[in-house]
Amino acid sequence: MLLKITLLAVPFLLYIAGMTSALNGWAVAETVTKVLATVILAGAVIFLAEVPLGVRLAFGIAFLLAAVGDGTLAYQKYLTPGSSLQGLLFIIGLGSFLVAYLTYSTTTFAVHSEVIFHPATILTFAIFAGISTWQFFSFPNLSEEMTVPVIAYLVQATLLVAAAAVAVVAIPGWPGILFAVAAVSLYVSDSLIGWNIFGLAPLPLGGEPFILPTYIIGQVGIGAVLLFSNFGIK
Repeated sequence: MLLKITLLAVPFLLYIAGMTSALNGWAVAETVTKVLATVILAGAVIFLAEVPLGVRLAFGIAFLLAAVGDGTLAYQKYLTPGSSLQGLLFIIGLGSFLVAYLTYSTTTFAVHSEVIFHPATILTFAIFAGISTWQFFSFPNLSEEMTVPVIAYLVQATLLVAAAAVAVVAIPGWPGILFAVAAVSLYVSDSLIGWNIFGLAPLPLGGEPFILPTYIIGQVGIGAVLLFSNFGIK
């Protein structure tokens, strides 16, 4: 129990250190702390989660992909704007998070396939599909070359919120609620990133005080559900 709590607390503190580093422009510190936090969560889930091996591996690999996204997106901010390396790291980071979050949602759907078409799931998906569509058409600075990646990302984010509804229906008690809060927090985090990049103007302080707290709730929340519950698996 103590080990599991520690393996949640340490990433939480590292994420906070990463946010502090970002606000101060410390490139290496931001990159290392964010990556290390997510890698620790990945290891904790793979080796200590209270779920079957296949589920542990799926979520653990997803966390590792998120760590790649953490590192590339953190470091690319400090490179020359518009450079080929910055663009490459941005695409790698975007793709890593896309696959990671799709893995979160599809694994949840696979484990609890009996409630995929539950009214709550369908209604949640419809509502957030509408919100995502509104966001897409409201981004004033969305370039043509980023249209397809942004659409893919919004679809992924909407599926993640649908997985939140599945969790509430299929996972009894606090784990289902916490997973839902975590998934919605990641949706909010992604939305804030979108507005920070494609909105009329960047968010204050690069969006870090707004984006990272919701990201922390999402990642640490999912980790807590997997470490301290059976994820509703009978």
